[in-house]
Amino acid sequence: MKHASLDHFIPIEASRLVIPGFDGLVFLRNTVLLIFHGPAGKRNWYERLDITNNITINCGTLLTFQDLMNEMNGIMENYDSGMVLRLIIIEDLSSFYWEFKSRHYQEIFSMIDKLRNKYGINIIITNWNNNYERGYNYKLKPSGTPNNLNDVTFVNNEFIKKLDYVGYINNDNQSYLYLNNWKLLSQ
Repeated sequence: MKHASLDHFIPIEASRLVIPGFDGLVFLRNTVLLIFHGPAGKRNWYERLDITNNITINCGTLLTFQDLMNEMNGIMENYDSGMVLRLIIIEDLSSFYWEFKSRHYQEIFSMIDKLRNKYGINIIITNWNNNYERGYNYKLKPSGTPNNLNDVTFVNNEFIKKLDYVGYINNDNQSYLYLNNWKLLSQ
């Protein structure tokens, strides 16, 4: 099989992305962390997402952080020419919660930033909320309006600060955008 660098991907206006639940916002070359309260909200979100010309890396099928880095390096180095790429989804970063703690976030962001800048695409990282990250033993606030980031995630704050957007979708399919506090966008 012949491989070529992603330099041969065709840049298209379709890199502009509207994320379900965040209507009215147009994402262009952004990094976005989406935190899901539960499977129903995530399933609904995926059903409404246009997944044309995307690549999904499912962390749930990878064994280690190094596997994730290898997948992202593979995207940087080995893809068929002539393909159109508009979105990369890093699905279920929560899979590495116990391995990460505060480590590895800088490495991931560095690679995400390289991919975004090189190909002019959006990158969405999905994550479960802190109830999942603590093994369902955490005293979680009920699904509803969160007050701060720690109400929904334990993802490293330094990592979050480097991203363009952080969103949260609760079990009632309400979407929130974090801009120093949570703002309800859709119901």
